[in-house]
Amino acid sequence: MKEKENKLVNARKPTQERSRERVERMFQAAEKLLLEQGPESLSIPEVAKTSGLPRSSVYQFFPSKYALLLAISDQYEQKLVDRIAGLDAVLGNLALADVMGSLARTAADFYNEHPIACILILGGPMSRDGFRAGEDSRMGTVNSIRYLIEKRMSGVEFPTEPDVIAFAIEIARGCFKYGYFREKTISDQTVAETRTATYGYLSTRLRASKPATVD
Repeated sequence: MKEKENKLVNARKPTQERSRERVERMFQAAEKLLLEQGPESLSIPEVAKTSGLPRSSVYQFFPSKYALLLAISDQYEQKLVDRIAGLDAVLGNLALADVMGSLARTAADFYNEHPIACILILGGPMSRDGFRAGEDSRMGTVNSIRYLIEKRMSGVEFPTEPDVIAFAIEIARGCFKYGYFREKTISDQTVAETRTATYGYLSTRLRASKPATVD
């Protein structure tokens, strides 16, 4: 990625309380505009106007609307990671198909509760540079799900090159994206199809050091 392109997607993190409060106002304004207009029409001047802050204050932290959208997306990605991590205490020793069903249900509930996450995470970044800039956040989701699955399947692991769990997540998000943008929600039927699709893929990519049951 070229340095100029880096600057368009990299946000500056606030370090002082006053700055954090301003950035939070920017996020709230941007989310309001996203729900009203969508990401295509959102602009830094509109965010500044809606938040009541000078444009220069917004540009100080976000050199472009893409940097702002990625920063908001990262926040929701972390919230999703936290939601998924909470499953560890309640899943028990489930088979792979049931784990994928629980993950699909949990993620669907999260997206249905947070339409901004649907717009930004399921809608995806607007460029390859944006995709690469959000890679660290996505890997948090990948690693959380890998831990949940492999902990329940003794002696089983999934290839990391290519990263099979990352592919499975993209399959799930593709199913969710189809359901959400078609129906404006992620329905029970979409959850069921997501479980089938991700389980079907992962069950063919198991790499076991000893026999394990996946059904």
